[in-house]
Formats: sequence, C-alpha cells, structure tokens
Amino acid sequence: METAILVENGIRRIITLDEYANLISGKDKRDWPDLCCVVCDRPVHQKGLLVANDDFTPRFSHAKKAPSAEFCPLGSESKRFNALDSNEKSLSLEEAHLRRERFMEPVTFLRAYLVCRHLRGGQGQLTLKEFTRMIEVADSIGMWRHTWLPDWSVPLMLMLMANHKTRNGLHQFYYRVKRIRRTKHADWEPANVHLVACWLDTGTQIRGGEKKSSFSRTIPFSKGYVDDIIKLTERDATTWTQKENFVNSLERYRIGLLNNQQLQDE
Repeated sequence: METAILVENGIRRIITLDEYANLISGKDKRDWPDLCCVVCDRPVHQKGLLVANDDFTPRFSHAKKAPSAEFCPLGSESKRFNALDSNEKSLSLEEAHLRRERFMEPVTFLRAYLVCRHLRGGQGQLTLKEFTRMIEVADSIGMWRHTWLPDWSVPLMLMLMANHKTRNGLHQFYYRVKRIRRTKHADWEPANVHLVACWLDTGTQIRGGEKKSSFSRTIPFSKGYVDDIIKLTERDATTWTQKENFVNSLERYRIGLLNNQQLQDE
C-alpha cells in the first residue's frame, strides 16, 4: 500500500510514503508516529523506506497477519488484483494526478457514486463513507497510474476496492478480476476480463444458479454496460441533487478526499 492513516489532533490524515519519510527523518524509531490502514484500521508500518534497494519497492504493510487473505483489500495476501498485473502502471505521477482530478469533479464524482451504488444493489446499499473508502484504497494501490483506465471504467474498478455486505447484512463478498478465456500471452485485454463476486469467507465465486441477489455477480468491462447503468440512475441523480443534506454530505466527503482527510461519520 502506498498510503496510510496518521492521526494528528483528532484528524485522520492520509499520508504518502514520501511524506512519512520526511516526517521520521532524523528521529529515533521509538518517536515515529503510529500509522493504521486506510480500510481496516489495523496497525501498519513502513517497509524498505529508509533502505536503498532497487529490487524492493517501499510500501506500508500490515503489522500483523490478517485473519484471512481477503480480510482487507490492501492485505499482502489478497489475490483480487492479480489479473491487473498485466495492466501496467506506466502513467507518470502528473498524468495520474490529472486523471484523478477529472474523476473528482462534482458531476463525475456523483455519477460514479450512483453507478457503484447500483452495482451494490441500489438505494441504501452504499454509504458515502464506504464510497470514499473505496477511492482511498484506489489511491493506495496506485490505480490511477494504470495504462488502461478510461474514465468510464473507474466506477467498475472501484468495486474491487472494498468488501461488500449483502442486503440482509449476514454475509460479505468481494470482487476480483478474472479472465474470461485463457490465452497464450499475458497482455492486458479488457474485453477478456470481468469482475466476479466471491464470498468473503470461502473465496468461492458466487454462481448464477444460487439464490437471486440484489448485487451484480458479474461485471463486464464494457462502456455500454456503464452507459446503461447511468441511464437507469439519471432520475436518482436529479432527485438526490435536490436534497440539501445529501448534496452537503457528498461535497463534504469530496473535499475531505481532496484535502487528504479521512472522515469518519456520515
């Protein structure tokens, strides 16, 4: 993970590796401030930050092993992102920053929230706090630097960034990237991958023959698929933008992300 949470004067600040390196420079290790994961709140520490090693990429890592491989999307044992490895992170930091800026525009931000909420099962299935956590995870894995990431695909990619609850709250599931067909080469082919829902406790894919679910079991990387969802949520977009409390909350969380602050309440 490339970011972590630093609590200062009661404010949860999202800190990068470079910022943390500057913060601890010249200090005794016992005086280093504590950090926690942006998702699960478990303690994290830096690895390789102060030692020059071309064969190791500095990172934040959980201090203790997670209860299960997919307990936290940012856990070192998570396999949900594995198929993304062929989608190289070749964009410069400047280009990635501009891509994220486009996403953070108020209209785009709202549209992405409504698409993700639809995929989760509709109204009441995705809070603004949960949505912003998904974006924080995307920041922490460097999602914005991927070569292939058209603007329409961002809400789909965000579905990878969290563990989701079923409508009755009794079970949890997550999405992972899966190839549709096996190919001889490992190049990134968006037409040959989709997201599949898996049960969190077993890691098994949720099949179509099981009991009908409110969430999407399979999500294709298709612009037409996203456009259809946007059409379905157009009425919601109009309705919600007329609700002052929602608009204020949406803007509050959006500004929090822009200021690298993690908000805790709705």
